[in-house]
Amino acid sequence: MTNENNNNYQDFELGGEEPTPKINDYSQNQDSADKTGGKIEIDPTGTPPTDSTLLNTVKTTPEPKKDLKKKKPRKALLGCLGFIGALILGYLIFAFVMINTGSVDNPPAIARILDLSYASFINGLVASISIIFLLFAAVPLVLTIIALIKFATSKKDDKAGKKGAIKKTIIFASIFLASMIIWLFLFLHLDGKRVSETPEIPDAIVTIPEDTLGLTAPIEVRFEALNLPIDERQYQKISYTWDFGDESFGTSPITTHLYTKKGRFDVILTVTYRDRQTDEELTSQFTKTVVVEYQAITADFTFSPEEGAAPLEVTFDASDSVNPDGRIGRYEWDFTNNGIFDDAEGITTKHTFDATGVYPISLRVISSASDDQFDVITKSIVVGEQQEFTADIEITNESSDFFTGVSYIFKAENATSPNGEVIGYSWDFQDKTTPVNSRTTSHSFSTPGNYEVALTLRDSTGEEAIVTKQIAVKSPAGAPTAVIKTTPAKSGTTLSGKTPLQVSFSATDSTDTNNDIVDYQWDLDGDGEIDHFGQNVSYTYTSTGTYNAQLIVTDATGNEDSETVTITATSQGITADLKTDRVDGNVPLTVAFDASGSRYPEGQITSYHWNFGDGTSPKLGASKINHRFDSIGTYTVTLRVIGSDNTTDTITRTITVREVPLTACFSAVFASGKAPLTNTFDPSCSTGTVKSYFWTFGNGNSSTDVKPTHTFVNPGQYTVTLEIQDNDNTVSTTTKTITVTN
Repeated sequence: MTNENNNNYQDFELGGEEPTPKINDYSQNQDSADKTGGKIEIDPTGTPPTDSTLLNTVKTTPEPKKDLKKKKPRKALLGCLGFIGALILGYLIFAFVMINTGSVDNPPAIARILDLSYASFINGLVASISIIFLLFAAVPLVLTIIALIKFATSKKDDKAGKKGAIKKTIIFASIFLASMIIWLFLFLHLDGKRVSETPEIPDAIVTIPEDTLGLTAPIEVRFEALNLPIDERQYQKISYTWDFGDESFGTSPITTHLYTKKGRFDVILTVTYRDRQTDEELTSQFTKTVVVEYQAITADFTFSPEEGAAPLEVTFDASDSVNPDGRIGRYEWDFTNNGIFDDAEGITTKHTFDATGVYPISLRVISSASDDQFDVITKSIVVGEQQEFTADIEITNESSDFFTGVSYIFKAENATSPNGEVIGYSWDFQDKTTPVNSRTTSHSFSTPGNYEVALTLRDSTGEEAIVTKQIAVKSPAGAPTAVIKTTPAKSGTTLSGKTPLQVSFSATDSTDTNNDIVDYQWDLDGDGEIDHFGQNVSYTYTSTGTYNAQLIVTDATGNEDSETVTITATSQGITADLKTDRVDGNVPLTVAFDASGSRYPEGQITSYHWNFGDGTSPKLGASKINHRFDSIGTYTVTLRVIGSDNTTDTITRTITVREVPLTACFSAVFASGKAPLTNTFDPSCSTGTVKSYFWTFGNGNSSTDVKPTHTFVNPGQYTVTLEIQDNDNTVSTTTKTITVTN
């Protein structure tokens, strides 16, 4: 048995399959084996071994030493991966911060350092985050594939290997799936952070200055049609037409235009071009907006006449001068070209130039807001030598006295013209007779009086001039002279008025050398029939028309004389009447207009047509209307009343709307109080267009807030001052005293 057991142990030692021993309690030997670190091999038959057997079969197997060389590279690898992971985490935090920082107009500083646009910088960060997460997701994907390959190549009886491969596949696949879900959510979130980058397309119309918004008139703008999107290989440009938006035009590819007034101007360039292959003509339009937001004070004036012979009186009018952002305070004129504007003042003036020459005339206009705001313009007027028509009026049978009833021959002699030959003559004897077109004519006066015989000369250039001669015509000795005096007073020999027209006639100024006028006869309606007798009569013209009222006076010896007055009786017609409750005021200005006093006796007023002159649409309204003017300026309000038969009458009124004066004002929550006193100041009661506020609190402190709050720490009296300023740099100041007690 001992040999058999020994053989069994020998087989085990040689690498045979270890049997399942029956373990008995050999505590002592087992303790010895435990102390030496070995093990006791036991006979599988269960026979207890002898002591010698135990000594032979107990082997001492030392514990394996740890492999330090393999652990050091593993630690280095883990440290490197940790460092890379920290870098990636830091980059992701940086990218998320940058994506939520800055804007297109204000990109992050690092984008400006890298010379990248905001869109390129942000889109690059978004793309890099997606790439990092995709690379991170690729690692568990590869590991999943490797685990699947190990599972597929494991032996069927290697259950432990297959189980480990499946476990790894599930773990790595789960990590991959979680990474992809995180990446998907990040992609959807970050995709909204992308910035579209629109390529810059050059303007078809290039301007100098480049920025055409917020300009100040007068300003000259240069327009260049250099970047037109027209392929010159296919098309031939034919013409350029510029519409500068202010009723001015141009035709060159490069042109300049002067804008003198503020406003918005849509510049339109129309280009006509021809297809080189088909000869078809095409047109394209390109636009550019010019906004003249401000307009400097501008001096301008007209004068009439623009030239003439000395001495020449000229009227000057500066009403074309403008100050759109305020009012013109002074108009000053320099007629002597000495640079001193002291020859005249006012919007209109007259000046006489006594000598020939070319005279520079200068106008200086000064804003009412500041003497520093002014403009000067100079124009020239040409004063030439005096050149006139000349002619002599010769009268045949002329004597020292002219009498009624005598025929006289009038002749034009020595007629000359500074411009050419005199080819036309016309005589007007100023006694209601028809003018005569002839160089020579005869004429007799039927009524005594003073007459200015007028000879009109016309030369070959169409110029005309009048030469006159005074003639006093008397009645023959002993003859009476008829004279009509009227109430209302006539003008010369005419009188007009609206029906019913009542006229009082008097012959008391009629005279006779012998003072023996015995008869006064009146034909007042021009029908040839005598209507009244006597020195004084009255007549009412009830119908419209023209009437010849004639007085015939007769003396005791039968001599007669007559005078005729032309009476024109007009219809009452339609008459517009307009009253306003005010004619000027501060903007915004509401004015009440009342046209109820308009009349139309012969009909009925059917409508009132209002035009307020401020750019608002005309209105058909009632006789009373209110209108608000929202802008500063002088407006001509026109009322046209329309009758039932479409007859009209028009009346105008001028309304002046002024800027609200700049006046500083403020209120304080407390006028006094105990220290420390916190007070709030409100300038809402200030008027005018306020650009800035400046507060001083009387203790060395100041503020530019609109409604500041300030604490007075120490007792005392403090003078709080508010200074406000408008866009014209006009300043207004006001103060209040704040008392702070203990």
